[in-house]
This record gives sequence, structure tokens and C-alpha cells, in this order.
Amino acid sequence: MGCGYTSSYQLKAWSEITQATIVGVADLEILTAKDRAAEFRIPNMYSDVVTMLEDTKPDFIDIATGPASHPELVAIAARHGVHILCQKPAAENLQRLRDMIADSRDADVRLIINENARFQPWYRRIHELVHEENRVGTVVSVEMESRSEVTMPDVRLTSQPFFAEMPRLILFELGVHHLDTLRYLLGEASTITGTTNKVSASIAGEDEAVTVSDHNGVLATVDMSWARPPNLRGAKRKATWASMTIHGTEATLELGYDGALDRKSTRLNSSHTDIS
Repeated sequence: MGCGYTSSYQLKAWSEITQATIVGVADLEILTAKDRAAEFRIPNMYSDVVTMLEDTKPDFIDIATGPASHPELVAIAARHGVHILCQKPAAENLQRLRDMIADSRDADVRLIINENARFQPWYRRIHELVHEENRVGTVVSVEMESRSEVTMPDVRLTSQPFFAEMPRLILFELGVHHLDTLRYLLGEASTITGTTNKVSASIAGEDEAVTVSDHNGVLATVDMSWARPPNLRGAKRKATWASMTIHGTEATLELGYDGALDRKSTRLNSSHTDIS
């Protein structure tokens, strides 16, 4: 459901999975649905999600729309007994998310939020190094820096122009990726605090934010901005959404914007090791 910018990534991925068959797409704009159907050779297209569910009787629905529409779409899918993969941000506020959870639980269907950052290869490797290979010792703190020139010096939101009108922006759209990655690497956060700032006068929401989260005594900071260029620190390309430094009792692990990992021992007379 939803055939806008995000759907191209979703449909490409599903079309590459041999065990999956895409049986239909829907969008409020039927011409948009027709374009996506033609692009991915999907047999059925709709402007109404109820009709799509009743006609195609899918195993699950992939909701790739904005967060304001998620509660209603989740409720509709749940009433039809269809499992749900829902795009992030999950909902506009906590109560609406709780309603979505209740609707899916009452209907005995699975509700899964499509959070993909934790599956990026560098974070999978970091998880292995920290938790399986014990290459840093006990983690003490984590720092993330996320920089892109999205709103300054000019606004570059051509693929998702509605971002400019959103009252909440970088923390809502990007910050959730980083906070979920920290949950994956460090466990659930007991507290999360933050502050936001708006640099560009051409957008409604914030384009900078800093968060501090406590993961069982490990403090993690995320400093994100869509108004400043990244400090590539010698990297020739930008592959990641953020750089990361993990401080441990035995070593420090650094993730560069190019996706390269570097381990620096905290012991004297030590050397650097590229462990990408």
C-alpha cells in the first residue's frame, strides 16, 4: 500500500525474493499505482486498500505510506486477518502506536515495523565484533555523527518534497534509524533525551538534533544534521548514514562514513587494525 518514493525500494526487494509473489499494489492515485504495477509487472492495481485485500487475499501487506495513515491502514489489514509490515516512523504519537499494536494483537496478526538500518552490513559486523568476538571488552560509551547537506545551503528534497512541510523532521525521519541501531547493538534504552534545532528557514521542522540514550549504563550520543556536510576524515566516498565510535575497556572501534571499520587498542604500544 502506497506507491511513492519508498515503494520503489520495497518492490525491488520483494521482486528479488523467489519465495514471494507481489499480487497487487494500491495508491490513492490510481495512475501512480498503475505506473508501479507496470514497472514491476504486478497484475493488479487499486486505489482502495480494502478492495485490494478482498480481491488478492494476501499473506501480508507492506504499508509504505506516511505515518498519519498507518493507524487506519493497520486496522483495516487486521480486520482482514492480514499480517502487516509497516514503514517507519510507525505513528505520529505514542497513543496511535498503542492503538496499532492493540488492533493487530486483537486480530492475532503480526505487526512488524520496517526498520532497516540495523541490517546494514557494517552494523552486523560491529555486533559480531562486540558481542561474539569480544574485540572491545566492555562497552563504555558510543558516539554517532550523522551529516548530510539536505536542507542547507539549499533544500534538496525533490524525491520527498512533503518533508519540507513536516512539523517534525530529522529526528522523526532519520533519528529513529540511529536509535533503533543502538537498540540492536546495546539493548533497550531506559531513557532517551534530546534537543532539536532548525537551521533552514525553508522547512517547517527541525534539521538538527542531538540525543543521549542510556542502555543499561552505556551512554550513547547521536549528533545529526541535515544542514552540515559530513567530515569524511579521509574517506573517498560516503556509504553510511553516520559514523560511529564505540569505546570499550580493551579497544575503540571506529566506523567511518565509507563503511570501513578500524579497531584501536587502548593498551600501550598498540597499533590500528582494519577489520572491515
